[in-house]
Amino acid sequence: MDFKNVFKHFKFSVIQYPRREEKYGIDMPNTVYELADELFDEYKNWFRNNYVVWGHSMGSTVGYEVVKRCEEILHNSPIAFFSSGASAPCNTITSKVRLSIDSDKDFEELMEQYGGIRDELLHNKDFCDYFYPIIRGDMKILSDYRDDEYIKLRCPVRLIEGTEDTCVIDKWKFYTDFDIDVKYHNGGHFFINDHKQEIADYIEKSAIEVISRKTGTSGYNKVT
Repeated sequence: MDFKNVFKHFKFSVIQYPRREEKYGIDMPNTVYELADELFDEYKNWFRNNYVVWGHSMGSTVGYEVVKRCEEILHNSPIAFFSSGASAPCNTITSKVRLSIDSDKDFEELMEQYGGIRDELLHNKDFCDYFYPIIRGDMKILSDYRDDEYIKLRCPVRLIEGTEDTCVIDKWKFYTDFDIDVKYHNGGHFFINDHKQEIADYIEKSAIEVISRKTGTSGYNKVT
């Protein structure tokens, strides 16, 4: 999911999780809270500037927790928080997904259901041996997470969803006192792969509108 070349006005940066690429040798923390703590500590200098946060799927939940830390510790909210392919933090993962983590057969069926992985890779042993433990680890800490505090973000929330996805988004309204906007695209959980330019344009346009309302200007601000 390479979005680096589709943003026209913003600098796009990827926050990398443990067990990926340069962090492959670093273990995934045991909870979403610990992961958010680690990511905040690592990237907190980014969050001292103007910024937006966009998280897809699990990244939405982790992003929500990171933004909470930005607001509590740095007293610096994002211009807007963007969530795609994700339910509200109080309803992040279904019992079906939770049960599928420990069953090889159910897990494979779940991967096919989610999509986003080419068929030939789903049946490639080397690929599955490498990536499935990583994905399972992600799902494990997400399955243990459930927010019941409803701490509101001090910024607008923008939801980007797939028409065929199964996310529960109605409770996002409890997570901000600002406006919420929902943008739909055709597709399932990984609809973002087929709508990169439209999503990037929407994120930039929405963030610029928020900036304009705050400053009374219509110019482009450099945003991380």
